[in-house]
Amino acid sequence: MPRKYTYRYTHFRPEEKEVTAEDKWQIPLSQDIVKNVLFNYLERKEIKTLSRLPSFKKSCEASLFLHYVAWGEQRKAELLLKNKPDLVLQRGEVVDFSGRVFSNITALQYTVWALDRHMWKVIMQSFKDPDKALGQITELEKNGVKYFQPKTSTRTKYEEVIEQHYDFSKAGRALEKLIKNYDDLNKERVKFAWVTAVGFEQRYFPAHLASEWIDFGYQIQNFEKKQLVRQLHVLKPQNSALGGAGRFIYWFDAVSLGIDYAIFPKLGFGKSARIFLTVPFKNQLSAMLNNYNNLVNIRSHELDLLKENLSKAVNTISP
Repeated sequence: MPRKYTYRYTHFRPEEKEVTAEDKWQIPLSQDIVKNVLFNYLERKEIKTLSRLPSFKKSCEASLFLHYVAWGEQRKAELLLKNKPDLVLQRGEVVDFSGRVFSNITALQYTVWALDRHMWKVIMQSFKDPDKALGQITELEKNGVKYFQPKTSTRTKYEEVIEQHYDFSKAGRALEKLIKNYDDLNKERVKFAWVTAVGFEQRYFPAHLASEWIDFGYQIQNFEKKQLVRQLHVLKPQNSALGGAGRFIYWFDAVSLGIDYAIFPKLGFGKSARIFLTVPFKNQLSAMLNNYNNLVNIRSHELDLLKENLSKAVNTISP
């Protein structure tokens, strides 16, 4: 059973601890480490004592790097790697936006599990030995990734999951089923399926998949060349389906996601994704499914290419 955590930006979000001015001057660690890592485990007095140990600081940096990777903080992960390239070899524990608790995992293994090609490209630049990178991927595909996933919104029950990759098929099947039955359902039943099936799966998207979903359009996009914009804010209109007064909320702050609504991608309706307050049309659902399946197929192919290139590099180096 995983230990209790303090979560930020999730739909299970307790009150955060703040870093005070006193902490800032007395704790010799970066404030990102203090806020995002240490406060999940320790009290202030313990942090001040342990943070003076070099080995403890190194462990914290590894945790922070994993935190950046799992939360899609690509720019911060890249900046940290410039000074600490050996972090790609470190293992640690990390909690993603959806509350999955991963243990003894490397950053590369997390990105391969999530098929986050943009992040693994950043990570691969810091590997000096291709054999070590290939070894991490081979280990993942042989043994899978083990994590604990919350069963309920109260986080009182967890289930252990072991898998090679995030299960992309669940959201795809939900969309396929809704499209197949669309003409036989009334508006209320369509909305119910859209919210409780598709919206429910959106709660568990890895961070990069949520960002990709936000940017889906009517046409199938070229995900091989397209740059990923790490955006996770969606518009929640107050009164109308496609506009009107509203406010932006964070994807993983959406406490009613999968209960009262699902998140609708841009699809040409403006510069932001939005929470759809009415029933999506069938052609809109088809556009989402086509983009989703295309994205997953391309990322899977890119992973195959990564493994192939690493194998070639290892064989070239070997005597």
